[in-house]
Amino acid sequence: MATWRIVPLDAGDFLAFEKSRFTYQRNVGEKIQAPCLVWLLLGGPEPVLVDLGPTPPEEAERVHGWAMRREPRHDLVAQLKAHRVNPEDVETVLVTHLHWDHVSNAHLFPRARIYVQRRELAYAAAPLYPQRGSYEADEPSPPWMRNWGRYVVLDGDREVVPGVTAHLLPGHTPGSQGIGVETADGVYLIAGDNVDLFENWEGAPGLPHIPGSIFVNLEDYLRSFARMETLARFVLPSHDMRVLERPEYP
Repeated sequence: MATWRIVPLDAGDFLAFEKSRFTYQRNVGEKIQAPCLVWLLLGGPEPVLVDLGPTPPEEAERVHGWAMRREPRHDLVAQLKAHRVNPEDVETVLVTHLHWDHVSNAHLFPRARIYVQRRELAYAAAPLYPQRGSYEADEPSPPWMRNWGRYVVLDGDREVVPGVTAHLLPGHTPGSQGIGVETADGVYLIAGDNVDLFENWEGAPGLPHIPGSIFVNLEDYLRSFARMETLARFVLPSHDMRVLERPEYP
């Protein structure tokens, strides 16, 4: 079994994100800085990426109204090369879901196959109208659709490469998947936006976990939380600056 290391890469930051979007019915009006994380998995038979980061800041502001920062330090290619990985070395990418801030930048990785759940592709094609914006469904070329022809479609759980397993975990979206990674310290789960912040997983008095505010079915979400407890020893969130306090996990 491969023993992996997980390197978080910051692909761009939301500058004043409404925290209540991350914490269901809590923190209304509080603004936080939130990174868009891409994960580089090293130590196995090949480098693997989880998620692809957001569109450029000018597009994010035009389409979504979010102020973002992308500086030279956010450059994905430069960050990969710092770990001796070239873009053409990446042949496997797993996306946790198809929202615009997780599925852009595939063009940087010309040889990559992109693993996604069938349920996520189906929902992205026809999302409920309050969630059309997250998929840029009214744009002429949504980020997820630019990758058409490169997807490897999954139906539920599957080990993609030795020690890296996709788990179907509906919640934030109907086809969200978490990525279980075997490390020297046990399994880590890259949770996608089911867990935006560490505090989503840590919970609060009376709440074992705190869901985000964006979901289709709350019962599915809570069932996925319960299942996540059985899948991994450690859970990594998708938009928490605290993740970047460590250069790699474990």
